[in-house]
Amino acid sequence: MGSPTSNSPRARSRVARPRTPHAPPRAIERRAVVILGMHRSGTSALTGVMGLAGAGLPAHLMPATSANPRGYFESRVLYELHEELLAELGTSWSDVTAPARDWLRSASAARWIERLAKAVDEEFGDQPLTVIKDPRACRLVPLWARVFEALGMAPGYVLMIRHPLEVAASLRREHQLDERRSVLLWLDHLVRAERDTRGAPRSIVSYEDLLDDWRVVVRRISRELDLPFPRLSRRVEAEVDEFLSEGLRHQRSEPEQLGLREDVVQWVRDAYGWALRAGRGEPAETDGLDRIAAGLEAAELAFGPLLASAERSRSHEAEQAAELRGQIEEWRHEVARHHEGITAFRKVLGERDAEIARMREERGEQQQAQMRLVEWVKALLQWAARASTRGTAPAESLDVVFEALDAAEPTELPALAAASLKLTTELASVHEIAEGRAREVSRLDREAARLRAQLAIAAERAEQREQESARLAAELASARAELSAIAADTSARGAELERLQEEARSARGQLDALREAAQAQLDALRREAAEQLEATRLDAESRLAAVAREAEEQLQLARGETAALRERLERTCADLERAQADIADRSFYIDRLKTRLAAIEGSLSWRALRPARAIARGTGAVFRK
Repeated sequence: MGSPTSNSPRARSRVARPRTPHAPPRAIERRAVVILGMHRSGTSALTGVMGLAGAGLPAHLMPATSANPRGYFESRVLYELHEELLAELGTSWSDVTAPARDWLRSASAARWIERLAKAVDEEFGDQPLTVIKDPRACRLVPLWARVFEALGMAPGYVLMIRHPLEVAASLRREHQLDERRSVLLWLDHLVRAERDTRGAPRSIVSYEDLLDDWRVVVRRISRELDLPFPRLSRRVEAEVDEFLSEGLRHQRSEPEQLGLREDVVQWVRDAYGWALRAGRGEPAETDGLDRIAAGLEAAELAFGPLLASAERSRSHEAEQAAELRGQIEEWRHEVARHHEGITAFRKVLGERDAEIARMREERGEQQQAQMRLVEWVKALLQWAARASTRGTAPAESLDVVFEALDAAEPTELPALAAASLKLTTELASVHEIAEGRAREVSRLDREAARLRAQLAIAAERAEQREQESARLAAELASARAELSAIAADTSARGAELERLQEEARSARGQLDALREAAQAQLDALRREAAEQLEATRLDAESRLAAVAREAEEQLQLARGETAALRERLERTCADLERAQADIADRSFYIDRLKTRLAAIEGSLSWRALRPARAIARGTGAVFRK
């Protein structure tokens, strides 16, 4: 986990012989920092710090959301590929089921290695240092190792640790995820990421340390991964300080809270304790994590089908609830549209009421103008009649007419009335032309008839406007009736909406009941498994004691037989020693006999008796024949 020593291959490559001026430049090594950690563990914050420190970020970033207003700093392309891959494998980030063991040897894995390698090239180009982050990568570390091998990149891993209860609280606030499920997923992500990165350059840091002093964390990552960051200056440090504000941490939990929670299994406490020790650089053996991983696999084999069935039921119920919510939302939109229609109708009705009032006002004004016009014409005719019959006419009558004309607007009197007034005025000044007067009176009669015709037309128009007013009033009544019908329909749909909401609440209650039943079955299975485990342990202990007793008895027998064999060996050794002594004595006696025989054979008597011995041997041979 630390930097390589001077005897390592990497260190030896750095102490290579200096190049000559004409030697070709060496290719730049591409490095990748992979941020691994559970969702809501601070991986986005660490990736943002890495980007500010000089690590290359992807070309297509995930957009910021209300959950992460500062951004995720991860590739949208890689996120979509991870989602597609997990779906193809029949799992997801929120599932503890591992992919098939032999999947990496399949043609599908080779195809995905090629796709991911191409995506990395497109997202990061030829940047010498890149940072890759997606919590889904915790489940795909072996696959990514193959991808980096295909790209010729040297990966280093950073395991991001955060208090599991803080992670669960953040997931519940942002995604309404159950706390126990969140804690289980936290454990699964940590165990997988730790196991699959063993032997590779890696660093383990905590979210709390990052927020407390990010400089120490970055220096430790640089040291443990043998990775210098190219963009650490005073200005960049100020940018990182502003980026890592205290507002990033919305959930707080103390480490000792895990020990106070009876509903948190010991596995989680042990794994978090291991992570804290490893993050502080203290000795941390991985045997405990291996036992946890084995326990998780056994639990998944035992309870995975049940959990998958419950998850499928919950997903189906969630889909139904979502469908109901969609229907409810459609009803709400429809009700809102009806309300908008009602508002529009009310506006139209108000405009029509105002138009009717305006038309009535105009009609009254027109009637008054028509009455004034009739009075003016009558006064004019009276003055003209007096002027034509008597020769003189009172000026007061003409003054009344002029005052009326001055008070009236120019558009209210026809042009011929003004011409008649002008002609009549001329008749008043020429009293002697009687015939002219008669013609003028005749013309005025015609004008009066025309004015009467205009008055009839105006009356007809007024009647038409009255009919239009009556029609508008009928439309208003119809619109009000339609408004009443819409209001009744709205109330009926409101009742239907309340019924659907009641059904949704009932479905939610059934879902909670199913969850409680599944949890009860899970607890019962856990108790049964614990009882079976205890029985198996007691049986194993009894068998072990019996085997130990049998081994002790066999050992005692073996010891007895060993003692007997040792005693027999000692006797055999004593017999052998005696036999060796006897052989030595006999050899000594034989040597003496040989010496005496040699002395006899060398004597004169022995040589003298040699012919007699030969005759004796021949006689003996004849007798034997």
